[in-house]
Amino acid sequence: MFTDKYSVTLYEFADFLRSAQHLKAELNFLLWYGKKRLIYNMREWKNVDRKPTFTQNDPPYPYDVKNLYVNAVNNLWYETLWAFRPELSEIYYSELLQSIKKFEINENFRFNKGIVYGNLGVAQAAQMKLDEGFANILKALIEDAGYSSNRPEYDLFRRKLFTQFEERYVKKYLQEIITFT
Repeated sequence: MFTDKYSVTLYEFADFLRSAQHLKAELNFLLWYGKKRLIYNMREWKNVDRKPTFTQNDPPYPYDVKNLYVNAVNNLWYETLWAFRPELSEIYYSELLQSIKKFEINENFRFNKGIVYGNLGVAQAAQMKLDEGFANILKALIEDAGYSSNRPEYDLFRRKLFTQFEERYVKKYLQEIITFT
């Protein structure tokens, strides 16, 4: 029986290896660039614009301003790779979150991380990592608690970020289990 036709050839392996190395280098560049831009923005936010440190229950700046330091890196990813693979988005937002936390510790300065937690949670939930995903979505709610309390226009539970999973994973399955007579 001839099995060679089913085996990987040296040329195939070389092509795949070359492409995989290129892809890995490009992904590493995207992570590096995102973190570099984020760190630049955090320094500008704190040292040049002299924004006050974030206080969760009494936010020092309006809702529309709280994400300015992270908007560029969020938009770069969202507009180019968000829909490509949720696993890559999970890696990207995890890296951003770690960079923010490290900066906060080193600089003794706090940022609102709601958008980062939210996007990380969505990327995880999209992979059916529901425990981690919903936990991070809840962390986003906690981060933004000062904006949602007593302000219906910022009711975060009604935003698409959260309701998309309620529709897809909660209501759909409850309707299959519960029969209405």
